[in-house]
Amino acid sequence: MKLIFTIGIIFLASHASAATPARVKRGDMVVKVKVTGTVVPDDIFRIKSTIEGRVESVLTSTFTWRGADQPLAFLAHKELAAMLDSKGSQNVNILEDRWQRVYRPTAARCPDTCFILKSFLKPKNWVKPESVMFEAASTLKLVARVRPEDAHWIRDGQDLTFWPVNNPKRILKGRVTRFLLDIQGQKVTPGATFTLIMSPDRYFDPGTEWEGQIIPLSKKDALYVPTDALIREGGNVYL
Repeated sequence: MKLIFTIGIIFLASHASAATPARVKRGDMVVKVKVTGTVVPDDIFRIKSTIEGRVESVLTSTFTWRGADQPLAFLAHKELAAMLDSKGSQNVNILEDRWQRVYRPTAARCPDTCFILKSFLKPKNWVKPESVMFEAASTLKLVARVRPEDAHWIRDGQDLTFWPVNNPKRILKGRVTRFLLDIQGQKVTPGATFTLIMSPDRYFDPGTEWEGQIIPLSKKDALYVPTDALIREGGNVYL
């Protein structure tokens, strides 16, 4: 019996002597979550001609914002265009001034601020009613992907810093909105998405690949301990 007891003491002592003292320290703790994504146009619509006539001027390019008060193009009614074509020796400016009072040029516009995606017009081309002149989007959306291992850190309202992959120096800022897990209500670890509505003073062109960073947690003078010193039980962690 004494022999067994002695062996037990030696066994415990050997384990105690082999243990390495854990180092506990304090320092600043920052959690950084990397997100990536692309830019897509949202609420795409087409601007069509309301008259039969000729394109006199195109005032916009593609991949640009235009306000509702900014004409995209001017169209001349077919009657005015025919008169201008058959002016003969008459001064074109006098003729335009005289007949534009009757046949005012028709301006093509966006119904509200929009982003021009495509233009189908060229000066002096003829158009008919319902001809498609422009394709535009009401807005642009920054669509983000969040990795499954990072999804639990992200919430609506968190600050986001982001930049184009091909131009890291062009840094913009925003907030997480419309955060949504890929799969909900199942025992899986889903990834997630969120979107950010862009505006004329803060946007990247459609198709731009971007990456960014969210800092969901930042603490000063936090306590650092080895993970081996933690005890996990019933979903709780003890030191």
